[in-house]
Amino acid sequence: ERVLGAVHVSADAVRQAAAVAPGIQLARVDTNAVADRVGALGWVQSVEVRRGWPNVLVIVVTERRPVAVVQVGQVFSFVDGSGTMFEVLPKLPPATPLLIARNTTARATGSAVLASLPPAFRSTLTRVVAQSRDNVILTLPGSAWVQWGSADDSARKYAVLAALLHLHARAYDVSAPDLPTTRGTLS
Repeated sequence: ERVLGAVHVSADAVRQAAAVAPGIQLARVDTNAVADRVGALGWVQSVEVRRGWPNVLVIVVTERRPVAVVQVGQVFSFVDGSGTMFEVLPKLPPATPLLIARNTTARATGSAVLASLPPAFRSTLTRVVAQSRDNVILTLPGSAWVQWGSADDSARKYAVLAALLHLHARAYDVSAPDLPTTRGTLS
């Protein structure tokens, strides 16, 4: 088998999960079953399995991109832009915001907001609280916070926030990006 796209999950782990019997004829390989088994690996978002005639099975992996971590008991887990948790971590990794979500829907909304942000800005966030589908709050360095609202129109909300950050406010509200507000100033 030839494995492409695997970075965080090793090519050997992909081959092991694929579980293709040695010496099996390429035409007899159940590519859907291989894709299902490889797709069960935590870092794997999607898999494409194709036959490279005459004798090579090609497994193309697209890995998940972590946008935050969530705390589960005493450990942490990465979460991707869809809100899917994967990869258990013993401690909070640096430059990765902690997502606190009331439920699965709120986690998906908070993750979608984070996925929409430029990675350099996202890595400066310390915490994101997602209370519901319409109530996401970002915590900036230095304890300033941003009332983001829903994941709708996130690109516009980020553009408005970026234009307001020079004010060094204590709070920003971009939940209605055409009518943003700020409160207080950080000393």
